This record gives sequence, structure tokens and C-alpha cells, in this order.
Amino acid sequence: MGSTVVLGGGLLEWLVWLANPSYILSMILFIKGKRNGLKLSITSTIIALSFLNWNKILAAENGRKATIHSLELGYWLWTSSMAILSIEMRFYYFKRKNHESITKTRLH
Repeated sequence: MGSTVVLGGGLLEWLVWLANPSYILSMILFIKGKRNGLKLSITSTIIALSFLNWNKILAAENGRKATIHSLELGYWLWTSSMAILSIEMRFYYFKRKNHESITKTRLH
């Protein structure tokens, strides 16, 4: 239901929810060898981590807000998986670019 929260007035909640589909898109772009995948992955991770600064969240379609008392294991699993995969994408990208430059140097 995260994609429809914007219809109930939860624009900021919707933006945080967008971290999920944009992260999936980043993985697809990265697999295809596009550098934008790495940038989108890092952006998605930053959006997910921005949730740390929130005190309240939309609780109902009528605009009622609820206080966030604590962030539990699910949130930390979500953000850490994004962060770890972003870091791995970065290392893989630079390792691949370094390997390509070494191969080109050997061929010349």
C-alpha cells in the first residue's frame, strides 16, 4: 500500500517508500553495466536513512499522525541491506573498471 499513501496526504512517506522501487531499478541498471545504477543505489540508501530523523508518521488516511517510538529490527535490516549492497556495487564497479584498464594496457 506504500505506493498509494500519497493519495492520503503522505507525500514524505511516499518519497521514503520510493526507496524500494528505485533500489530495485538500481540493481537492474547495475547488472546492465550502467553507472547510474550505483548512483541510484546510493540515493535510495540515503532516502531510507533519512527516516532516522522522523518523529511522526502518517497513521491513517484521514491525516492522523502517530509517534514513532523506536525503530525495530526490520528497519535496520532494510537499511543495512541497502547500504551493504551499495558498498558492494561500488567495489565491484571500481574493480571491474580497474580490470578493464589493466587489460587495455596489456593489449597495447
